[in-house]
Amino acid sequence: MSRPPFRELVREARRALGKDNLVLAVHDAMFPSAPGEGFGRGTPYSQGGRELTALAVELGFTGMLLGPQGQTSAGNASPYDSTIFSRNVLSISFEALGKEWPGVADTAALEAAHRRRPVSDGRMHYAHAYRESHALLDAAFEHFSTSPPPLLRRAFTEFKRKNRDWLDHDAEFEARKDTRAAQRYAFGQLLVHAQHERFRADWATPDWKLFGDLQIGFSLCDRWGRERLFLDGYAMGAPPSRTEPEGQAWGYPVLDPDSEGALAFLAARAGKMLREFDGVRIDHPHGLVCPWVYDARARDALVAVRQGARLADSPDLPDHPRLARFAIARREQLDRSLARYADAWVTALDEAQVDRYAKNFDVLVSAARAAGRS
Repeated sequence: MSRPPFRELVREARRALGKDNLVLAVHDAMFPSAPGEGFGRGTPYSQGGRELTALAVELGFTGMLLGPQGQTSAGNASPYDSTIFSRNVLSISFEALGKEWPGVADTAALEAAHRRRPVSDGRMHYAHAYRESHALLDAAFEHFSTSPPPLLRRAFTEFKRKNRDWLDHDAEFEARKDTRAAQRYAFGQLLVHAQHERFRADWATPDWKLFGDLQIGFSLCDRWGRERLFLDGYAMGAPPSRTEPEGQAWGYPVLDPDSEGALAFLAARAGKMLREFDGVRIDHPHGLVCPWVYDARARDALVAVRQGARLADSPDLPDHPRLARFAIARREQLDRSLARYADAWVTALDEAQVDRYAKNFDVLVSAARAAGRS
C-alpha cells in the first residue's frame, strides 16, 4: 500500500491540529539563488526564489510570509528599518528582467556582475549586492531613457500616476530635487513592484496565500517631511524582559496620538500592503496599542529605554510628565507594586478605555475589511 503524497500528510496533520494555515516565513535576502544568478543577496522573484516557493507548495505549506520589503540604505541592511511604501530595488531579479522587458537589462553589465559575484560562504554579501544592484538599475534606466519600449513607457506613466501619493514623496527624499534621479527612483520602483505583482499572480490559488510583514518601525525617508505625525522627543523601544534584561532601544519614532494625520497615514500604509498581499502579519502589535517609549535625546539610549514608560499607561509618572496628556489608564487602575512595564501594571479598564487603546489597531482592521479580508 503506497503512502499518500507528503502534502496530503501535512493536510491531515493540520486538520488534526485544527490549523488552517502552515506558512513559511522568509526574508527576501534569504532566498536562494539558482546557478548563474544573483549577487550575494536573494529575492523571491528570482529562479531560485521560485524554486523554493515550489518546494514549499510541494511540502504542504499553505502560504509564505515575506519579511518587510522596504528600501534599505547602503549602511543599514535591516528590513525592519526600511521604507514602508517603497520596495527594495535589491529584490529586482535582473535575470528575470531581461526576459520580461527585452532590451532594458544591460546584458553585458549583468554578465560582468556575475563574474564579480563573491564565492558563496552561506552568508549574505549585502554591500556587494547593494553596489551591483544599483549599478545595474542605473544601466537599465539609461537604456530605458534612450529608447523606451512602448509597453514599458506606458506602464511607467501609469505606475507613477497610480502611486503618486507615496512615490513622489519617497523619490524627492532620495533625489533631493534632482529630476533625473527622481525618475530613476520611480523607474526602480516600477520594476520591483511589477515583479512582486507577477510573483503573487503566478502562485495565486485558493490554497495558497502570500503574507506581508507590517513592521512597527519607520525609515528616515518615511519620517522626512512628516514630522508633525510623530511625537517629538520620544522614541519607541522594548522594555526590560526575561529574554532582554537591558531592554531594546529601537529608536523608532512614535505616532503622535494628537496628530490628525497619523491615522490617515497608517490607513494608507495598511491599504497598500493589503492590495499587494493576501494577508498581513503585524510586527509588534503592542506598538500600535500602547508602545514603550523613552527619551530620544538621552545620551545613553540603553539607560533611557530602561527608564521608559508605556505611552498610554502613565498618568502621573514624575520622570515622564509629558505622557500624562496621553494617559488612558487612570491612577487608581495601576498596581504600583509592579514594574511599570509588567503585564499587570494596569489592573482594570472600562469599555470606553479599551476603545481608546484600540484606535490605531481599528484602522488596520477597517483596512482589512475594506480589502475584503477577515
